Amino acid sequence: MKSGRQAKLVGKPESLSLTRARRMNKADVTTFFEIFENLLNEKNLFGDPARIHNADVTGRQLNNRPEKILSVKGKRNVMSVTAKGRGETATVLACVSATGVFLPPFVVFKVKNVKQEFRNNLPPGSVVFMNDSSYIIIEHFRKFLEHFVTHKPQ
Repeated sequence: MKSGRQAKLVGKPESLSLTRARRMNKADVTTFFEIFENLLNEKNLFGDPARIHNADVTGRQLNNRPEKILSVKGKRNVMSVTAKGRGETATVLACVSATGVFLPPFVVFKVKNVKQEFRNNLPPGSVVFMNDSSYIIIEHFRKFLEHFVTHKPQ
């Protein structure tokens, strides 16, 4: 650390797999951006960011984790009642254009029975699937591509 700079505690670090950490090196990142630049040139997309999109998948557990609370020092068994122990899981496939316009989300819940409340409060045009697994399978990805064509951000 440079002199005059102090370290400070910023919170818990995010997890990063060893494979991802190894791929985040200057040579691989440079190669990625060279390939990306060539693709943008080849498809004539540099002047048209609305045609550039990024999609990513994230998984979430839907159990209720209680917020931190204040308690009397030394008190034991400070608890908060929540729903199920593990809760359901959901996978969200999100997509945004380079202009910052989002596609309505595409969500897969790991539940056997359709639950209307999972659709509540989602943006208009959102797609919800219920499945034995919350993983995105080929059928879901095909539906996502149809969803993309229908709701493509401009």
